[in-house]
Amino acid sequence: DSATILSFKALNLFDSLYATEDIMISLNNLTPLFRISGDLDGGITHLHRSLKLSEKYQDSVMLAYNYMNMATFHTDLNNYDSAFFYGVKSRTISDLIKKRDVMAGSRVTLARIALENGEWTEVLDICSTVSSLNIRDPQADCVCARYTAQAYLEGGKIQKAIVKGFEAEDVCLTYGRLTHIMPVYDILTKAFETKKDFKNALWYQKKYKQISDSIITADNLDNIALLNTRYETDLKNRRIQQLEQESQIDKLVVNQHRILIILVFLLGLLLFFIFRQRALKAINRALVSKQRMLRAQMNPHFLFNALTSIQKYLYVNKDIQGSATYLAKFAKLMQHVLEGSSTEWVLLEEEVGMLKNYLQLQQIRFQKPFIYQIVIDSELSVSSLKIPPMLIQPFVENAIEHGFDSSSDRNHIGIEFTLKGQSILITIKDNGKGILTGTNTLALKRRHATEITNERIEVIGKSLKIRPIFSVENNPDTHGTLVTFELPLMQ
Repeated sequence: DSATILSFKALNLFDSLYATEDIMISLNNLTPLFRISGDLDGGITHLHRSLKLSEKYQDSVMLAYNYMNMATFHTDLNNYDSAFFYGVKSRTISDLIKKRDVMAGSRVTLARIALENGEWTEVLDICSTVSSLNIRDPQADCVCARYTAQAYLEGGKIQKAIVKGFEAEDVCLTYGRLTHIMPVYDILTKAFETKKDFKNALWYQKKYKQISDSIITADNLDNIALLNTRYETDLKNRRIQQLEQESQIDKLVVNQHRILIILVFLLGLLLFFIFRQRALKAINRALVSKQRMLRAQMNPHFLFNALTSIQKYLYVNKDIQGSATYLAKFAKLMQHVLEGSSTEWVLLEEEVGMLKNYLQLQQIRFQKPFIYQIVIDSELSVSSLKIPPMLIQPFVENAIEHGFDSSSDRNHIGIEFTLKGQSILITIKDNGKGILTGTNTLALKRRHATEITNERIEVIGKSLKIRPIFSVENNPDTHGTLVTFELPLMQ
């Protein structure tokens, strides 16, 4: 009572002096007295006043203490939601100001809330964090050791509860925290009792009684008598263990049958996934075969045109040196075509090299020259990025063979490779005649190349589980055709 009177006198004095910081400290000092007297609502009222002052004057340390004390009072009132709210606020502020004793205190408060809610794993995690702060705070160390032992006990980990209980006993005795040693002895009593070690359970029950100022209640006497009885009957109980072991054997047989059933189920599930995987691989092989078949449809047409070009060059130009150069380039081109026919993807630099070689052959062949330009985005890695082989060449060939005006010396074709998000954008532009319609031979040839490419794109899309973009249209900027591919990036 005298402590309460002095605390209120100090508060009144600081109120009269308008000493804000001292008022906040006094209000916080009064909180234990309200808890002891059981006036929890009165304590919360005083804490609200301290909270307003600490918020007004932006005193982060006092704000953290106020939130921590508010969480404690709401825990006492079993208002766990409000307690958790204030506990988190205290932890957040203490982490910001890096005041380690408040960091520990706020976490100890949250550990108590978790303990009251039966969240044993959360208690262990919080107390582990407090230990890692390594602040050597008697209150935090003692309480956390006790909460950890309690969590292990309630969680059914009896041996760990006993080990942590011994540690909590040492910590509390070292710091002289006798108010916390009583719950520790209670934990050890229950742990040994659960373990049927009634001798030690009785020992810690007696220690608990000694610490409680020799106040022996009827409940304590009954508990001691009960522990004595259990200890005396422990030897008799061991005789019954033989029968219990036989019962355990029967249970083990039943459990083995259950395990066997589970294993059979898991084996069936495994076989299902194996067969499903094989079916998916078979589908993928079918897609690959179809893609190769589509490329095979294009290659004879390409080879025929190339051989015809060589024949015309030899007979018309009669240039032996030029013919040798042409044949060398043609051989290199054929090597690329043959190598590409056995794989689904080729490096971008290889495909660009093939296109350059092909365009140079066509420049040699045509009397009216044309200009070509290949532009590659600097963000694309030509040495690692892959694209389907022979996807661009048919449209380049159509532009040269059927789209260009033979009387013009300004024929132009441009091929551009651009990075677009997670895709590569390929455009082929020419300034020729544009998309031909009708049933004439040139229109049918262009339509045939487009149909085969559409089929290839569909097969590629199925194998990649994504639909690539492909379009052929009249060039909106100039006369001619615009072919567009958008393919996923492949390394």
